[in-house]
Amino acid sequence: MAVDLSFEDGILLGITGPNGSGKSTLLRLIAGEVRPESGCIEGFRTAQLAAASLHSGRAEEIRRSVDAALAAQPDVLLVGPGLSLTDPEYQGAALAGFRERQRAGSIVVLASHDLVFLERHCDEVLVLERGDVVERGDPRQVLEAYRARIIERACSASGAPPLKPASRHGDGRVSIQAVEILRAGQPAAVVQSGETVTIRLQLAFREAVENPVAGILIRNRIGVNVYGTNTELEKVVFGPCAAGDCVELLFVFDCHLCAEQYTLTVASHDPDGTAHEWLEEAVVFTVADSRYTAGVANLHARVEVRR
Repeated sequence: MAVDLSFEDGILLGITGPNGSGKSTLLRLIAGEVRPESGCIEGFRTAQLAAASLHSGRAEEIRRSVDAALAAQPDVLLVGPGLSLTDPEYQGAALAGFRERQRAGSIVVLASHDLVFLERHCDEVLVLERGDVVERGDPRQVLEAYRARIIERACSASGAPPLKPASRHGDGRVSIQAVEILRAGQPAAVVQSGETVTIRLQLAFREAVENPVAGILIRNRIGVNVYGTNTELEKVVFGPCAAGDCVELLFVFDCHLCAEQYTLTVASHDPDGTAHEWLEEAVVFTVADSRYTAGVANLHARVEVRR
C-alpha cells in the first residue's frame, strides 16, 4: 500500500473501494495501530485523535464506539465501515455529530461501502483500489466513475447463473431445460440499467401440448412484481408441440430498471393457467447503474428549468 495524502481542517472525507483495497488499513495507519513499512505519517501524532468502529462488530458495539469517539471531541475522527451496519436513524444522529466536529475544525475520515451516503454527505471522496489512491475529489464525479468501473468488471466477470429455483411445480408435460439471462449474447448475472437484455428459455416437451404458453416474471428483492409477460399476451403462438419437441424462446427487452437485485420466475402452462412446469425465482440477477436512482423503474426523466 503506497499513498500520499493530506487533509484539510473541517473536512468530511469519504473513503471507499472494493474489499481488500486498503480502507481499514489506511485508517489503522492514521490511528497508529499499525506502522508504515516506509515513509511517515505527520501531523496526526500531535492531534487529539479518536477512532470508531475500525474493527468488525455488532451494531450495538459500533454505536458505542462511535458515541465514545464523538464524546472525546477529537481533532481527527476516524470512522470505519461498520457504521453502515447500524440503523438509518442512528446514522443520521452520527452524521449530526460529524457535522458538529467539522464546525469545530476537526477532520472526519469515514470509510464505507455505502456510496449513496458518501455522495450525499461527504465534502470529498477518495477511492482506493489494491492499496493505491485511484481517484479523489468531488463525490458525485468520483463515485460515478467508480460505479462505472464496478459495473464493467461485474458484467465482464459474470457467467450463467445456476438453475436453482426456490420451488417448482407442474404436471410434467413440459420440462424447462435452461433459463439464461443474456447481455450482448453472453450469459450474465449482472446487467446494466437501460441495456438490451435477453431471457432465454429452453423447453422440452414430454407430451403433446396443443397450445403452450411460456412466461416470465421479474420481482425485486422484497418480492414485489416488477414486470411480467408471456407468449399469449405478446400474441406469439408456438404450438401445437409434439412429444419430443424442443423449443427455444427469447424474451428481449430494454432493462429500464433501477440498480437492485431481482429474481426471475419462469413457467410453461396452458392458456387456462394449468402449469406444465413452473420455476419460482429460478434465477437471481443484479441490475447495476453508474448513478443512483430511487425506486424500481428507471424512467430517465428529463428536467426543464423555465424562468
